[in-house]
Amino acid sequence: MPAKAGVDHFVRQMAMELGAFGILINCISPGPFMTNIAGGRLKIPADRKAFEAQSLIGRIGDTEDIKGLALYLASPCSSYVTGSQIVIDGGAMHRIK
Repeated sequence: MPAKAGVDHFVRQMAMELGAFGILINCISPGPFMTNIAGGRLKIPADRKAFEAQSLIGRIGDTEDIKGLALYLASPCSSYVTGSQIVIDGGAMHRIK
């Protein structure tokens, strides 16, 4: 979590510095997604089940799930969005105690 907090502060600082130049700064902060990161750990059924239990929607993200958010941030629809860290994790952060 400290690394994501660092990214959040960096994004906000860059937005403050570059906003005057019309440059928008945002980031996508993914939670558990089916990738080969960590040696494909989420392909192990027991590990996958543990991460699925943390998601409010009961599943691990697929890389396809990020596309819509990335397209939004790259489109004119987000022309007034800057300094934002957008978490895409199926609600898993809400379960952390």
